[in-house]
Amino acid sequence: MIAREASGTVYTHAGPEIGVASTKAFTAQLTALFLLALHMGELRGATSTEQAKQYIGELLKLPAKLEALLARDPDCEDLAKQYYRVQDFLFLGRGIHYPSRWKAR
Repeated sequence: MIAREASGTVYTHAGPEIGVASTKAFTAQLTALFLLALHMGELRGATSTEQAKQYIGELLKLPAKLEALLARDPDCEDLAKQYYRVQDFLFLGRGIHYPSRWKAR
């Protein structure tokens, strides 16, 4: 296991990897790295404790926001029906999810 060989690790506790393109693991990794960066920003004085609390508060709101999004399943089905034949599609992330860019082929 690579964690035993590494000199440092950050465990996400996201559970086992089921699929090759695991959104859960990717999101957990981004969250863990964000929290690490937030902590380092506080240590260096680049981020105030108040800013850090605000960011963490926003992270804590994510489960409810995801539940609201998942409740819109019929809307997602309608979009899928509209675009399922598309050969190329570009998903763009912005802000903290800037790395969330993918082009299907």
